[in-house]
Amino acid sequence: ELPRYYRESSTPLDVAVFQVAPMDEHGFFNFGPNASHMAAVCEKAKVVIVEVNENMPVCLGGFENCVHISDVDMIIEGDNPAIGEMGGGAAASEVDEAVAKLIVEEIPDGACLQLGIGGMPNAVGSLIAKSDLKDLGVHTEMYVD
Repeated sequence: ELPRYYRESSTPLDVAVFQVAPMDEHGFFNFGPNASHMAAVCEKAKVVIVEVNENMPVCLGGFENCVHISDVDMIIEGDNPAIGEMGGGAAASEVDEAVAKLIVEEIPDGACLQLGIGGMPNAVGSLIAKSDLKDLGVHTEMYVD
């Protein structure tokens, strides 16, 4: 809905300012987990300003997950802290950590996952982020910036 809103809106979009991952070797800045509507925003904005965040995760899996430097008007080099984990329930217990380790050992490359909210899902997600797993998919009822 958001991409269509921006593309079809009669309200002009003068300036778009948002954070991106560092530019890749092909001149693209990845939107990170904000990819749902940012390509449409870039298409409609008169001025596009990106703030490069070294800690922004690169999220792949689509055709509208980045903007090319040729479409960017200004670049801000940010000094940003690490992107925080979503809070959800209590911190992972020792049992959560132990079970999460067993779970992650069973996940193959190319798996499609759904993680919930809470200590154990956060522990699983953290271990996945530190692993060498590749080409993972996600099923979720929420996907936020």
